[in-house]
Amino acid sequence: MFYVKTIINNIEQNENDGSRNYEIVLKYVEENPGKTLSQISYNLSIPASTLNHHLRNLESNNKIIMKRTYKKRYFPINMTKNQEIKYSIQNNNGLKEIVKIMSAQKEFSLDEIVEKSACSKSIVSKRLKILSEFEIIKKSKINKKIVYSLDQRE
Repeated sequence: MFYVKTIINNIEQNENDGSRNYEIVLKYVEENPGKTLSQISYNLSIPASTLNHHLRNLESNNKIIMKRTYKKRYFPINMTKNQEIKYSIQNNNGLKEIVKIMSAQKEFSLDEIVEKSACSKSIVSKRLKILSEFEIIKKSKINKKIVYSLDQRE
């Protein structure tokens, strides 16, 4: 009989922990939009497999939304596209670095950005493509040379 009570207590405890984690994850995503699964897992000290379960449940209950912007990122359900872009960049040091570099002058070639960053040409090129998809930068051709500049539209 004691053994049965112990099992029932363990089941109830696990269910309580599960609902508590669900609420913790929801609150974290609301306060920290645009984080990836690994960032959330690290910051909350919840194993990725457990976190993935809660994130899927939150999505299916329309509490959060997952957007695949080069990585899966999680947002509260009421985020605008501009907010999603802002938080996606804010939570990625590589993208932030390129935006910061590009804010220093009007136009840059790919090689100039590579020179100023600590990344390879292929990584910078991928990041420029992402920023271009976000409509943060624009790509122009001037005298057979491709240059990138921040898109000043609001």
